[in-house]
Amino acid sequence: NNLGKSYDIKLLSTHTQLLIPPSTELIIRSHEVKQNGYEIEHDGKVITVFSAPNYCDQLGNKGAFIKIDADTKLSFVTFDAVPHPVRIKRMRCFN
Repeated sequence: NNLGKSYDIKLLSTHTQLLIPPSTELIIRSHEVKQNGYEIEHDGKVITVFSAPNYCDQLGNKGAFIKIDADTKLSFVTFDAVPHPVRIKRMRCFN
């Protein structure tokens, strides 16, 4: 794509060394539901973070975000969904 390099992360399980150059310290990605809000994979080089708890009001997952301090130390904050206000309808993503 014209935004830069893009890879299918699912390929990383068998092609990690081919797709992640040795100089790469960390890839942080999103847009994939993780039950605990985040997941660290591929020898700590790939982190997936997902910030939507109970995605589509159906999956029961936690949400998460990453804090990165001045020394580039990572800390993970997870959280649960809260009930919708009565006036907002539940989402219907998987019907």
